[in-house]
Amino acid sequence: MTTATITHKTVRLRHGNTRYIEAGTGHPMVLLHISSIEGGADDYLASLDVLASQFRVIVPDLLGWPPSDTQDNIDAFPFIVDFLREFQDALGIETWHVVGVSMGGWIAGLFAYESPNRCDKVIIGGHPFTGAPNRNMLNFTAESVTTDDKVREWIENVSRGHGVDTEALVQEKLAKIHEPGFAESFAKVMQTMGAPANRGHYAVVHRLPKMRLPVLVLIGERDKAAMELKDEIEKALAPSGQLKTIASGHRMHLEDPELFATTVKEYLES
Repeated sequence: MTTATITHKTVRLRHGNTRYIEAGTGHPMVLLHISSIEGGADDYLASLDVLASQFRVIVPDLLGWPPSDTQDNIDAFPFIVDFLREFQDALGIETWHVVGVSMGGWIAGLFAYESPNRCDKVIIGGHPFTGAPNRNMLNFTAESVTTDDKVREWIENVSRGHGVDTEALVQEKLAKIHEPGFAESFAKVMQTMGAPANRGHYAVVHRLPKMRLPVLVLIGERDKAAMELKDEIEKALAPSGQLKTIASGHRMHLEDPELFATTVKEYLES
C-alpha cells in the first residue's frame, strides 16, 4: 500500500498536454518509463513510497504515450529527449536526477549525455542499448498497438493498492488511444525506434565513456541480454561510471519495485 501523497498533474507544452505524477519533496528526480503503450508513469507507483521519502519524484507519460498528447512524425530518440528538456523547463527545474528502465533508460542516457548541465546523477536500468535490431518495433502497425483488455489488465496490476482511482486511469488511457490518429502516430514512434540506423546512431553504450556526470547502469540477473553484455558495459563505464547487478529481470521496477527503488535511493544518496 502506497502511503506517499500522489498527485496526477498536467502541463501544457508546445505539442499539447503532458500528464505526469508528482510525489514527495526534496531534490527533484525524474523517472522514465518503458516503450509499451500500456505502460507509462503509473508503472512506478509501487516505487514511490521509498523514493518520495527523500526526493521530489516526477514521472511523466512521455511524448506520444497515452494519456499525454502526441504529434505527427515523431523521430523517437531526438524528439523524446528534446521533449524532456521542454518538460523540465516548464516545471522550472534547473537540474534533476534522471532514472529510467528499458526504453526509459535509453532516453535517460541520451538526455544525460546531451545535457549534462541539466542533470545531477543518471541511472540507466537495463543494458545501455548497443543498437541491436528490434524487428517487433520496426514492423509495428496501428492495428497491433494494443487491446482495451490488455490496457485494463496492465493498469489494474500496476495501480492496485496505491491509493489512486484505477478506473479513471484506465478510461483516461483508453480515451487517448482511441483518439483519431493516435494509434497511427504511436506506430510511427515504434518504427523509428526500431529502425537499425536509428538504433545504431543513438546507442547509449558508445556514449558511456564520455559521460560527464555520475552514471550507474543497473542490470537484473534474470535479464539474459544484459548479463551477456556485462563485460562490455563495465569496459564502457570505466573509469567514472558504475555497474550494479540486482536480483531482478529487465523490467526491474515492475518485477521487484521495492528492490529497484531502494537501490536507486541508495545510489542517489551516496
